[in-house]
Parts: sequence; C-alpha cells; structure tokens
Amino acid sequence: ENLKWRNDRVLFEQMVADNPNNPIARLYLASTHFKIKNNKDSLREYNMALELGVLNANSAVVHVWQIFDNLSEIYNAEGFPDKAVEMEKTALELRPDPEVSFFNLGLLHSNMGHFELAEEEYHEAIRLKFYYPEAHYNLGNLYLKTKRIDGAIREYRLAVEQKPRYVTALNNLVVSSMIKGDRDSAMKYLDELSRVNPEHAEKLKESLFNLMKKK
Repeated sequence: ENLKWRNDRVLFEQMVADNPNNPIARLYLASTHFKIKNNKDSLREYNMALELGVLNANSAVVHVWQIFDNLSEIYNAEGFPDKAVEMEKTALELRPDPEVSFFNLGLLHSNMGHFELAEEEYHEAIRLKFYYPEAHYNLGNLYLKTKRIDGAIREYRLAVEQKPRYVTALNNLVVSSMIKGDRDSAMKYLDELSRVNPEHAEKLKESLFNLMKKK
C-alpha cells in the first residue's frame, strides 16, 4: 500500500464515518480498496454504494461502467467467474469502449474452458477495434489450446505486427512454428525475439534444445 493510497483510504474512511449514507464516499473508498487489492473490503463498499443509489449520481463524478468492470475483476479474483461474467456484461452495456469488455469476456470464458464463447468475444473485440494486439494474442492462445496451429500463428503474427516488441507473442510464434514442423519460421522468429529480448530468447532456445534432446 503506497503512501498516497493509504492517505486516500484514511480520508475516505473518515468521509464514510461522517456520513455512512453518502454513496460517493463509499464509491471512492471502494475504488481505493480496489487499487490496493483489498478485494473483500472493495466488494463490500461497491455494494454499499450501489445500495445507496450511486448510479443516480452525477455522471461526471461516477463512471458507472467502471464500477461493474472493477466488480468483475474482484469476483474473478475471488473465485466467482460466473458472477464476473455477469458484471462484465453490465459494464459492456455502459462503457464507451465496448471492445474492452468483449476482450475481458473472452479472457473470462477462456479461463472457464468455454472456448467457443471466448472465440466469439475475441472476434467481436477485433471487429470493433482491429488494431488490438492483446486481443489477437489471446485469440492466438485460444487457437493454440484447441490445436488450431495455423490460426494461432496468424493471430500471433498480427499481434507482433501491431506491437513489434511483443515478447510473449514472438515466443509463441516460435513454439507454434515448431509444433507445426516449420523449423525455418521458428528460427526466424527466434532471431527476431533475440533482437527484442536476448535473455528470453536464450532461455527459450535452451528449452527447445532440451526438448529436442528428449525426442
């Protein structure tokens, strides 16, 4: 807990103590707990703020979608993925950048093993914002998990084109190319990774060498 957030927490706790029915004070306290990963305290204060009518507050003060986006993250961290999906769907209806919620829903569904739903969410995120390297990367991961190697390589390449120093995408391009049996492409991507992150590339090269020795 850094000094600023600690001071903010103390300030907002005093505001809540002075007026427990002030939804804005509850919201600010919830947001501060969220920043310092006090999930249970944050969840309690967000729910109190909602019960006290924070959704009716001045929209310049309250970004309503952010409440539900944060609640989704909290519920997921606390082991309630279905509730996290529900909160993210509410955020999706309210936020100005819906592609982010579609991306978040893709992550949630993928982690739950709902790969078809996750794929749909990632595609929708990319439809709304094609220049979205994280969405391409995670769609690539989904394709890799479901053994669709050509699709994985395509998405990882798009991720790297949009974000040239994307280390994990380059890493997975090497791995996917090796799985496909395309050693030339794998070495090309490994060289590219070496220029971006030599240490990571060396560790990957060592792992691949050990794997090939076992075979």
